[in-house]
Amino acid sequence: MKTIAVKFILLSVLALILIPTLSRGQAISIGSVSATRFCAGDPLSVTFTVTGTWGHNNAFTLQLSNDTGTFDNGFTRLGSIIDTVPGTFTISTTIPPATPFSSHYRFRVIGAKPYTESADNGSDILIGQKPSQDSIGTPSVLESAVAVGVPITFNMFRYPTGDDTVHIDFGAGAANRFVTLFDGTSGTYNSPGLKTVVVEWVAPGGCSARDSFQVYAFGCDNPVIPHDAIIVSSDTVFSNNNQSNKTFWLNPGVSLTLGDNVSDTIFAEAGSSISGQGGQTDDIVYLKKGASSDPDFDGVVVYQPGSSLTNTNSQSIRTVECPDLTFDYSVAPPNKAFPQNGVVNTDEISKAITISPNPTNGNITINGLPQNVTDISVMNLLGAMEMKIAKPNSSDLQIDLGKLSPGIYYVRFAMQGAVVTKKIIKE
Repeated sequence: MKTIAVKFILLSVLALILIPTLSRGQAISIGSVSATRFCAGDPLSVTFTVTGTWGHNNAFTLQLSNDTGTFDNGFTRLGSIIDTVPGTFTISTTIPPATPFSSHYRFRVIGAKPYTESADNGSDILIGQKPSQDSIGTPSVLESAVAVGVPITFNMFRYPTGDDTVHIDFGAGAANRFVTLFDGTSGTYNSPGLKTVVVEWVAPGGCSARDSFQVYAFGCDNPVIPHDAIIVSSDTVFSNNNQSNKTFWLNPGVSLTLGDNVSDTIFAEAGSSISGQGGQTDDIVYLKKGASSDPDFDGVVVYQPGSSLTNTNSQSIRTVECPDLTFDYSVAPPNKAFPQNGVVNTDEISKAITISPNPTNGNITINGLPQNVTDISVMNLLGAMEMKIAKPNSSDLQIDLGKLSPGIYYVRFAMQGAVVTKKIIKE
């Protein structure tokens, strides 16, 4: 019994000596924080080092201070890990999206067993709020279709206040491409084609949100009537259901009624009229002065003042006003109403000219050019010229189409007394 009592006394004395020593060895110090500026909702990593031995199921917890940089009146628990041995650890987590804007946040780590607090990270951290998507809104360009040279105004659900700013990139081809939004901010395009508008809303602290919208700019100056246009020379009902990419050329004084067509293009001369039976989508209609349209479709109407355009309250219809609208008839099919403009393609010349490869990813080779070719033009489906080569000096020629977007194009060969047009596909 005496031996047991002695052992008990020795163990008690040893415990009295070691337990305070172990407690004094337990400490937490914060190392690196991944940045000094964050946005609410951003990922976050904090590294810290611990010494000493910790109790069973001990948890190290990362805390975010209140917006004044103290932990006395509340803090936010960001994440924790379970460990009982010394070492260097990293807690990876996310800053809560509802964290208020402040430039005075701090971090600390606490241990649970025994309860131990680290010093904070030693410097203020800025956390800003990202703008909500409602700030940017849906595309609010007044029209998703505009005319070249005609200003478009950008509207927002909410205009910036305080330190908020909004930057707009109207895209390539815009006369004033990069602007900062203010009431009535507008952009103007110098060239036709599909444009991408990028909007960036920047809130205090530099946190931002971005969105992009597409706008198509139409040229009022000489849209080309293609050689495969369907001439409408008498009143016609066209019910070509579920077919697409038809082009109609309406003579003066005739009417055209469309069925369930998709992606049609219509050139309406003065005095002609267009109506729809419903179901048309992605149509493009050009109305000269004196033409009329009662659009029952999802599409774009490019019109000249003096034309008649009704039923424009539908949100699916976009209108583009052209102060002066003219058509390019240089490759149009023969038309009795426009004998001076229709140009007949010469079959023998057309057969002699070859383009390869077709489809192409970039370069094409043209063989069999007649000596009297004055110029070669490459045009898109809307008739806008993408490139032009004047006075080719060889019967064989290479053209690089690498910069063109994938789609269908027409290569037009102009010569004295004839025009030859060939279709090519850019992949």
